[in-house]
Amino acid sequence: MAAVLTETETREQEAPWLSKVDDRGQTHVYRKTTAGDLKVGDHILEHIVGHKRQVATPILGIQHAADGVIVTIPDRHADNAPVDELYAFNQPVFISRTPHLEQHNPNENIFFQLERKEQDMEQQPLGKAVEGIESAHKRINNAVENLILTVNPGLAAEAAQHVQAGAADLSSSIILGADAVAEAYVKDAFEFGQWNTRLTESALFTQVRSARLETYEQAVSNVELQTSAAYARGALDTATQVALEQRKRGIVASLSGPLAEHALADAGRVGLLSGPKPEEVGVWLAKVPPEAVLGRADGSLVAVPVPPDFEAETGKPVRMVADEIGVYHVMEKEKVMEKQTEVKKEYPRMEAHLKSPDNTWHSVSLYVDKEGQPRGVLSVENREQGLAEKHSVTFTEKVSEKTGEKFLTAKAEREDGTTLYANLTPHEKNGERWLSASFAERDPSREKGQQLSPITGTGGTLKPNAALLEKAEKDRTAQYVRETFKVDPAKEVGKSKGVSR
Repeated sequence: MAAVLTETETREQEAPWLSKVDDRGQTHVYRKTTAGDLKVGDHILEHIVGHKRQVATPILGIQHAADGVIVTIPDRHADNAPVDELYAFNQPVFISRTPHLEQHNPNENIFFQLERKEQDMEQQPLGKAVEGIESAHKRINNAVENLILTVNPGLAAEAAQHVQAGAADLSSSIILGADAVAEAYVKDAFEFGQWNTRLTESALFTQVRSARLETYEQAVSNVELQTSAAYARGALDTATQVALEQRKRGIVASLSGPLAEHALADAGRVGLLSGPKPEEVGVWLAKVPPEAVLGRADGSLVAVPVPPDFEAETGKPVRMVADEIGVYHVMEKEKVMEKQTEVKKEYPRMEAHLKSPDNTWHSVSLYVDKEGQPRGVLSVENREQGLAEKHSVTFTEKVSEKTGEKFLTAKAEREDGTTLYANLTPHEKNGERWLSASFAERDPSREKGQQLSPITGTGGTLKPNAALLEKAEKDRTAQYVRETFKVDPAKEVGKSKGVSR
């Protein structure tokens, strides 16, 4: 199995996957390669007479000859019986990563998607889909067992056909249920969660049996048995991809409906949701207050805090940038000049700046959100080096073992692999109290015991900005600082300890 993964990783590096959206809004993923690089289990895209677009056909066998590559595929022009085709080694071909979107229907003779019947969907949103999935699982399991246990090539080929038919039924049932979710027939959070769990289990079901067939294929020496196993495995891999993509489809479609919060939480559980960067570029999918959900180019999702009254057009590409308190705003080209001349709106916050000997500024801000959670922004800047970073952080309250006083700590993971830490600590001298910021960096590439090093420099005193001073009596950040650290932000203390930027 490890050898297959290594080979796949190598092919990923050689040529990038491309994508194209068809007139149904479905995203087709494909890649250009050469016939000499084709593998058993790949789905080659070919033209079929009468079809508007290309059809993905699984490769059942590969044989390298003196004058080229002999590729064994089902004959889509006839009865799907295996047929050999000769390609030159360097002949350009396309392979598909979304073969379930490029199926062949000999009855309709068009490029089609597996469709549902409207009245069945209205009467039983998920019942028919669930029943079909369970039935397909049983059929696939029995066929895989029969294929592995037989030594008769004819029976193995028959079993492989049953696996393929079961996988096609499974994909059909999955899309049937996914349509119900996407078209908002499913409005119950529990039912939504059950459906997503079922899709995950179905993907695991086909993955496990595909792995068994791969082990079997490597263990037998008979070419016909190997061909049958490869054919069945390709069908199972397609069903796996269908389950995973339809789950993502259901999540994205539900972001703009009554199950938006559940869909966003589910995206996080399955690894679709990534942490926000200071600047995000993607497609606007939905607003799930207090956040907006964007779709990145790599297929992942990201949720960023936005102002309550902010909206954007669904499906429209946006570029969003975080401000000082971590709220994101759209940056539009036509408004760049206006933004440069307008007065910058300030939010109440405390802030500290530390200047290192190499002219690098380490800064941190502190504000308290509506839920009472202390948050802020950690930033690093050195204009001479072209360095500019901003990281939204959440502070954690801790108690000093030495002084017994509360302090705040936060950290940010940087792109170079290091971790930046900031502590906000209270101090007292001659009856005056103030807060200061200290910074440190952990570098995992160093030897143990030397990974964590403090950042030294001038400054570090936490001071209120003008917006906080204006609302010092009522502002929740000022109130939090007074109650937690017994520090009054409105008092001008520690002037000599601070550095202004």
